[in-house]
Amino acid sequence: MKPLHFAVIGLLVGSALVALTPAQAQPSAGPKMATKDAGGPGGGEAYDCDPRLKWRITVVDGADADVGEYNSLAIPTVGPYSGRPGISYWDRTNGDLKYAQWNGSQWQVGEPVDSVGDVGRLTSLAFSPDEGLPYISYVSYYGVDLTPHWLKVACLPDWEMDWQTAVWYTELNHGYAAHSSSLKFRLGTPVVAVRGHYPGIPHDAGLLYFEEPLVPTPIEGGKYAGYRCSMAIDPADSNERPAIAYTGPDWGVLKYASSEDAADWDIDNVVYEDDAGWFCSLAFFPPAHPVFPGQPAIAYHDGNTDSLNFAWRDGDDWNHCIVVRAVERGAVLGRYPSLAILPNGHPAISFAKDRLSGPAELRYAYHNANNFNFCEGWNWDTVDDEGQVGSHTSLAILPTRLPVISYYDTTNGDLKCAFRRASVDVEVDER
Repeated sequence: MKPLHFAVIGLLVGSALVALTPAQAQPSAGPKMATKDAGGPGGGEAYDCDPRLKWRITVVDGADADVGEYNSLAIPTVGPYSGRPGISYWDRTNGDLKYAQWNGSQWQVGEPVDSVGDVGRLTSLAFSPDEGLPYISYVSYYGVDLTPHWLKVACLPDWEMDWQTAVWYTELNHGYAAHSSSLKFRLGTPVVAVRGHYPGIPHDAGLLYFEEPLVPTPIEGGKYAGYRCSMAIDPADSNERPAIAYTGPDWGVLKYASSEDAADWDIDNVVYEDDAGWFCSLAFFPPAHPVFPGQPAIAYHDGNTDSLNFAWRDGDDWNHCIVVRAVERGAVLGRYPSLAILPNGHPAISFAKDRLSGPAELRYAYHNANNFNFCEGWNWDTVDDEGQVGSHTSLAILPTRLPVISYYDTTNGDLKCAFRRASVDVEVDER
């Protein structure tokens, strides 16, 4: 296993790594969590927005600040919080990166992970596979124009220690700035994808991949390349092949890149149409899937039809179908999608339903057919429709085989999390 890169916090100036001052490098007060009695399965107070009680909604954080944008939810498989979700997110009011941990009955919200400058946007959370410790990629903003300059990664070396942060790149600000970062673990170490500046590629910027700090590998350059990206690790590949769905260099096209050695990348055009790649989420079917073993799949928003779409690869060919299309005048479906594969091998997607005027909603779509024809057999729930809700969704599947979704409540400035109840049969909502 490669050594982790959190012992020294520094800044690349020219070609030299310069140590930051003690004030700049000091870790934030970390995992000493304060318990927030916000409800959820098994404890605490919560409210149910659906009269059929399908979902239990919990307020994770937000009483004293506007928090919850750019959230990312993940679930460790080992360690003291195994099977219990954690969430990284941005505190807009204070410009901080924050983290919340579900302890089985309540949310625990600690001191900021990082509070140096305006930090905490574009978060992506993953847990180390050997110890179940949280790692977060995110962006620091500096200057009056609030453009991203630094890619950073925070980690918790131990649940009893403070957070540590490291600068992974200092050249993000170039033209159309990054709107997401994506962190996963490959071969036991964290890897990150993000858009950034890189001389010599088209527009001197594009989608970059990092296996260690300050050493980017360019994947594709271009005006919009990597504007948004979503990374996953191929579960069928012994070398843990990294793969990324992302906005292509042209106006909003959707592309897919993968690499055996994380150096040379194969690139596919998934949907080569304008306005199809601004919002996307990547996942893999499991290696034992009966029809599409180890194949990639992407949930994305098609801005041409204002619909939520699903793409999947069958061999070398990409197929795509509409999951749900807007039929209400002024409605937009499918922004902020988050894709997961259910234990039965069928896809599930959390997403937003927006309106030009009126409330927005958090929705959850799941494929519920007897076969794997993804052009039919989709059902969906309205999870939360109290005010302007449903942006910045992040979906994962609990060990109970039930979905859990974190999302942002714009009306109240809250980070929320919805747990699917096990005791209510799934019904189909009207479109």
